Amino acid sequence: MNETVNPPKNITLVGAELSSKLNEKNINALHSDTDFEQKLRNRKLDYSKSYDISREEVQRALNKNKDLKLIIDIHRDTIPKEESTVKIDGKNYVKVVLYVSKANKTYFAQSLNLAKTLNDELEKMNPGLSRGVILKDSPNTYNQDIFPELALISVGGPENTLEEEYRTIEKIAEVIQKVTNE
Repeated sequence: MNETVNPPKNITLVGAELSSKLNEKNINALHSDTDFEQKLRNRKLDYSKSYDISREEVQRALNKNKDLKLIIDIHRDTIPKEESTVKIDGKNYVKVVLYVSKANKTYFAQSLNLAKTLNDELEKMNPGLSRGVILKDSPNTYNQDIFPELALISVGGPENTLEEEYRTIEKIAEVIQKVTNE
């Protein structure tokens, strides 16, 4: 998802960095740089329709790539820096939170298991990096109903730097490597 809570630090760059780090670890990763905000404007839709638009992208990716094993949907949180930052080994990292939709009746158990697995590994390897798993009581499935291994992750906040976000992305890539190798 291409959120621009803070336009100079577009969250798309964070997704591109994750893709790059995974490819470095010999995990074939694809990245979408689709500008969802522009698509919303072009269709004269408000932000509440973001997942309708991104659903099209996820479906296209699934149709083109039958071997996909994991989809990561990255967003930027809206919390202030003092809540979105943690110091690990003397360096600032951004905290992450994983969301699971209760409205996802198709793959709820798988989505929850994936979120808990990623969260537990993040915390085991880097205590304090995750703010946990949050179950969302909303009618929105966040597209988790169209693929069993889709993780929705918020990374940092609008006041965090790309450097802080990239440090965290490296940790997420390490966790994904560990989880996918098990």
